[in-house]
Parts: sequence; C-alpha cells; structure tokens
Amino acid sequence: MVVGELPGLGDSFFKDMAKTTEASSAAVGEIDGRWAEYSRQYERASHLLIESMETGEMAIYPAVFLYRHFLELQLKAILALGVVVEHVEDEKVNAKEHATEILNTHNLTFLTGGCRTVCERVGLLRNSAFATAFTVFEGCIQELSAIDPESFAFRYPTDKRLQPTIRGPLSIDLPHLTRTMHRIATLLRLTWIAVNNRSLELASDEYEFDWTDEDEERHRKDMQGIDELEAEQETDES
Repeated sequence: MVVGELPGLGDSFFKDMAKTTEASSAAVGEIDGRWAEYSRQYERASHLLIESMETGEMAIYPAVFLYRHFLELQLKAILALGVVVEHVEDEKVNAKEHATEILNTHNLTFLTGGCRTVCERVGLLRNSAFATAFTVFEGCIQELSAIDPESFAFRYPTDKRLQPTIRGPLSIDLPHLTRTMHRIATLLRLTWIAVNNRSLELASDEYEFDWTDEDEERHRKDMQGIDELEAEQETDES
C-alpha cells in the first residue's frame, strides 16, 4: 500500500518569487549560476549526505556521485578563469569558443590536465608542497577515472550500451574517502583563489608587471595560506 499525498492544484517545482512572503524568504535558495557556487553546494551536499549515513541510512552511490560532480565543477571553475587569464596575458581572441572546447566534457583526467596547465601559468607549481600535493591529486583522479571515466558509474547501473558501469566488487571506506576529499577540496580552493587573484590583477590598473619571482611567491603565500599547506604536509610526513 502506497501512503502519501498526491499532486494537487497549485503544486509546482519552483514557487513564484514575487509571492514569497518575508517570513518564508529564509527558505528561498538564491541561484546565481557561477561555477564556484555550484561547486561549493555540491561539496556541501556530499558532506551532508555522508554525515546522514551515521544514522544507518546508506546512500553510497549518490554520495560518491556528488563528490565526483563537485570535482568536475571545481575543475571547470578553475579552467574558466584560466581561459580569461590566458586570453588577457597572451592577447588572444575567441575566449568563449576556447572555454566551450575545454568545458564541454565530463572527463576528469582531461580537466585535471588542463588544471595543471593553469597552475603552471600562474606559478603555483613553483611551490614544492603544492606541486607534491597536486601530483597526489592527479593520482586520485586517475583512480576515480578508472572506475567512472564519464560520470555514469554512480548515476546509472548501465551505460548507453547497456553494459554494467561498475564491473566487479567495489569497496568504499567512507571515512577515508571523506578525509581525502577534504584535502583535495583545500587544494582546489587554493588553486581557484590563485587563478582568480591573477584574473583580478590583470583587470586592475594597479597591476605591477615588474614584480620579481620572489615578490610573486611571497604574495601568493600570503593570499592563499600555502605556508599552512607546507606545514600540514610536514606533519603528515613526521
């Protein structure tokens, strides 16, 4: 026997914002369409879903999918800014077409390769702690991509050819997954901040093109807390 309410007159997915009362406005989610905001919300949703599993409710497929989608969105947020930086610095045209070519994929390996190129452009890989962390991140992406190369495995049981998307048993240690994802999220946030800072510098009349490499490195560490990343790495190694 099915228990519950059926759809009725006046039901809709999205309430008319003009009719939203002041008392209920706190429940209204603002949508601005930015890559970084999409990424932040999917990251938060994945954490909330995994936290809910502590009650005994298991939802591994959607939880891992949300994590994967967060990675895809955050990488695309970085690449979108990277296109801006590249086209301004190199005085290129057709940035929109370039962005479309880069962003029109679900392939994390491809997106991560593009992210490395952006990191090289803004000088992040000059920092040894960051470079080591990024290499570890690339290994994690290869591991995930071997299981789910095109974002099907944790959404559907079969692919477009009706072949199983997950072949063979797959064991997932959720605490380990969550810990690793938190660290990767930190790395990607640092990357986004660095690329965003560079784009803002290029847009500013006060941008100083005669900075030395040492000035850039000191500025980058101050803005992004990379010294903290180095300290954390040293703690992990000890």
